Amino acid sequence: ELIKLNLNIPIIGLAKRYEEIVWDFKKNSSNIILKKNSDAFKVITRLRDESHRFAITFHRSLRNKKTLESILDSIDGIGNFKKNNLLKHFGSVAKIKTASIKSLSSVNGIGVNTAEIIYKKFNNTDG
Repeated sequence: ELIKLNLNIPIIGLAKRYEEIVWDFKKNSSNIILKKNSDAFKVITRLRDESHRFAITFHRSLRNKKTLESILDSIDGIGNFKKNNLLKHFGSVAKIKTASIKSLSSVNGIGVNTAEIIYKKFNNTDG
């Protein structure tokens, strides 16, 4: 990717299997094996571990955000308050999908008009 971007910067990595430093300055590449008890080795492994921790935390937060998104978010008139109330009342989107207009409208914040909109969304009906 760096070649495609025409960037001429060194790339340095730490190969986990042998704990060796791998670097590439275009065609001059070589590996360095550090002593496992050296300060340099400890610093580099700490940098690697911290970057992995950061990346994993970031990807988990993205996954959690995506999990919180719901088909309910695509329904006009349903914000977080109504969505949360529906989910608390019914326990799942699957149960909301099978609910009647009457049971939908019994949820706090959901009037008959909103209940009809939700019902139509899940039952592909105009009436």
